[in-house]
Amino acid sequence: MPKLQTGENTQLPERLSSSKTARKLKLNTLEFLAKAEQFGLVIKEGDAYVAIEKAQKHSIENKVFRNVPYDSWSVPIINNVGATVTTETDV
Repeated sequence: MPKLQTGENTQLPERLSSSKTARKLKLNTLEFLAKAEQFGLVIKEGDAYVAIEKAQKHSIENKVFRNVPYDSWSVPIINNVGATVTTETDV
């Protein structure tokens, strides 16, 4: 899997939405969420993916923005769904 690094002037936030995480991994959002589901971190409920208790222990949070549910991923957990993200603090 690809190893992503931030540019000199760009820092990754501590948390990323599923869509932003997928873009960083060069996946579409549904591919990323399917991997997360394979790892047992999210389940599909209707049209949304919901972080389960196991995921919440790894700092994956269920959020709502403008009445649309989404998952918020901590940068370190992204490693468990197929990629390593290196932040400025890791360099």
